[in-house]
Amino acid sequence: MMGDPVQLDNAHDLEPAAVLQARARAWRRSVFAVTLAQKIDLPKKLHPYLVALDGPDDPWLERTWESAVGERHRCEGEGLVSSGAGPHRIGGWLQSSLSPHDLAKRVGSLMSVNTEASTAAQYQRLADRRALSLIRHVVGDQRLQSAAAGIEFWNYLDARGCLGTIRGARHAEPTPLRLSRAEWSTFIRGELLHPTISRWLGELSARARSNAPIQVPGSESEGLVFERAIAALARADVALRQWHKRFATPADQCAWAALTLVFPAIDTSRRVNALLEEPALDGESPMGIDAMMSSLMPLCEEVLP
Repeated sequence: MMGDPVQLDNAHDLEPAAVLQARARAWRRSVFAVTLAQKIDLPKKLHPYLVALDGPDDPWLERTWESAVGERHRCEGEGLVSSGAGPHRIGGWLQSSLSPHDLAKRVGSLMSVNTEASTAAQYQRLADRRALSLIRHVVGDQRLQSAAAGIEFWNYLDARGCLGTIRGARHAEPTPLRLSRAEWSTFIRGELLHPTISRWLGELSARARSNAPIQVPGSESEGLVFERAIAALARADVALRQWHKRFATPADQCAWAALTLVFPAIDTSRRVNALLEEPALDGESPMGIDAMMSSLMPLCEEVLP
């Protein structure tokens, strides 16, 4: 868990121990703080935590699933015209024979940055299931399973809205998960990848409901969804170099990447190119891609295959 889907009164005014006690009362379950490394500069009341459920029939299991699905739907919003951003507080559902305290330590050990790359980052925010999905794509199942030894099952709602499962290795001690420079470079693009995927898949869902023409990803694996989003951001990098004044914020990159996923032939639209080439009014900055979405989409419809 990250944050409090269960309402807490005056949580920001409480000491960390009091926050855990308040959470336990709100959930009516035992809660355990995930143990993060001391070097991670994050207030303890913002650390992720575990809620101990009472078996597979616990009503919180269904409620937290519904909450996670709701978070995803709100994040996807209105597809291309949404931000693609939003809280993802339900990290997943873990099954383990470890004691709750040992499990909290084991989960926390996965959240310290360990990479060959030079970086000031310290916190690997795997309690956010989007980051968990991405690191699984980056390092592959075998390495992640070794790093998650002792966690029999880590179930989570993946980027496609499907139930994903990581099965920790059976050996007692986890293998440290160290990312190469290339792997770290992909992982830190998550702040662009996650909104791009949400806007793309949200648009496909909206179009499916309205019977609009779409290119559906079909039964693609989550890995292929990430690969397509990574390729789309590469196209956004090219567009940024061509129309750099239209890409003032990360949201502009995400918007263009999502557009290329829904409208792969966008580059062939002369009207899109003409709109992007229009000069700004005197004294004003050019409008960014994100703010232009409602103007760009009708032009993109003309180049749908």
